[in-house]
Amino acid sequence: MPVPRACSKPPALSPCQPRPFSCGVCADPRPCPAPVTTPATATDTLVAEPDDPIPSDSNASSEPLGSAAGSDSDDDPPASPNPAPSVSIPTPLDPSPAGHPMITRAKAGIFKPRHQADLAHTSDHGLYSALFASTDPSIHHDALRDPKWVAAMRSEMHALSRNATWSLVPRPPNTNVVGCRGLFRTKYLADGSIDRHKARLVAQGFSQVPGLDCSHTFSPVVKAATIRVVLTLAVINQWKLHQLDVNNAFLHGNLTDIVYMKQPPGFIDPRYPDHACKLHKAMYGLQQAPRAWFHRLSSFLVTNGFVCSRADPSLFNFKRGACFLYLLVYVDDLILTGSDSSLIRSFIHKLHA
Repeated sequence: MPVPRACSKPPALSPCQPRPFSCGVCADPRPCPAPVTTPATATDTLVAEPDDPIPSDSNASSEPLGSAAGSDSDDDPPASPNPAPSVSIPTPLDPSPAGHPMITRAKAGIFKPRHQADLAHTSDHGLYSALFASTDPSIHHDALRDPKWVAAMRSEMHALSRNATWSLVPRPPNTNVVGCRGLFRTKYLADGSIDRHKARLVAQGFSQVPGLDCSHTFSPVVKAATIRVVLTLAVINQWKLHQLDVNNAFLHGNLTDIVYMKQPPGFIDPRYPDHACKLHKAMYGLQQAPRAWFHRLSSFLVTNGFVCSRADPSLFNFKRGACFLYLLVYVDDLILTGSDSSLIRSFIHKLHA
């Protein structure tokens, strides 16, 4: 049975003065708040202190607690008509090793599953076997030892030269010169056979100085909601979708900042070994390369009658009478759809030109 706690309110009268019993717990004539009850247990019990007042029954006298009327001995305490009440104290929680009682996933035994790749079934797939067995060179010194990678690097240099990407100039004093390096990747077909060896010269854009050789670098990309809306229109109207991928897209962007780059390793001009490359076109790795490419593409689209959407700057609309065209731009990936197939074919021909 729950037992009320002892009242902790200080007595208003001296214990030596007689007072009427009003509270039933503390013998205080002032009103007492409602007692707090806790369930009693067999292990956690606490006996009331000797100084705590003991509730009396209806036959108890109003004499002070210190006087023992009718007592035969002064050494023995007066007998209480009711046994001492016992109260229950809850056992405190054991402190956790982490220092807090919070239940975490690790304490509850909840861990993120680890999915390990099963390599036992890759022998049946030629593409998987080729990807695991291929070792592409990481530095140009290793690539120069293999004739196929040398041919890939020369093809890349010829493409940059035809595009007029840079011109060799004397290195200006007190000017930041960006480094460069080559990336080498082996391209495979679906059956695992080698398609070609691709070499890409990239600039080390992390060495650029903001405000000196790069200013604005933001480039918008199409929103996912815009893609869903255009795809929904194409499905409802039964329009054909055309997915276009621009090769070497960043190399078509024009730079507005003055950027100097070191000569490519392995292709340093022996006549001007101390010269630097002054970039005229954007390169992969530059911080402003995505912005330069988007500006070049958007200018071309606006010239050919497209209008940039206000809701999404990566959505371009074209309208001619009852014909509608919608073009989505995500870096170098384009999605084109519309109501006139002949108009779409003519626009794709302009892109290739």
